[in-house]
Amino acid sequence: MQNFTHNIEVVPLTVDQAITSWPITSQLIELALDHTDQYEIQDILHQIREEHMVLWLVGEEEQLHAAFTTKICSYPQGDEMLIAQIGGKGIHRWAEKVMEVVEQHAKDNDCYAVTTCGRKGTERLYPRWGFKFDSVIMKKKVI
Repeated sequence: MQNFTHNIEVVPLTVDQAITSWPITSQLIELALDHTDQYEIQDILHQIREEHMVLWLVGEEEQLHAAFTTKICSYPQGDEMLIAQIGGKGIHRWAEKVMEVVEQHAKDNDCYAVTTCGRKGTERLYPRWGFKFDSVIMKKKVI
């Protein structure tokens, strides 16, 4: 498989940059929210404003491919870097670069692991980047 990642840029945004770019980037994040009921789009912006999440852009030259958020989750045994939402097109072009950058971001923030979750079909993609199956989340709505 040909490696396309050499021209891909993965950039974290400051809070001000995230707010300014929100009219465009929110459309990409909404792609991820179509598959979950944990957040609505305004919740993500609130998390970014409060610096609980970081918004990232994935692009190549003048083309924006994706947007995603990360969040540090603290547990008694250490911190994990969560890729919380990721939305875009052409994942095979940029995912490897995203994983490299997020892994370094996790190390820079003293996180012992990178975690993510996604819909069922994405589970076949992640092993190529070193992810291993860890658990299953099951949900039953009661209200």
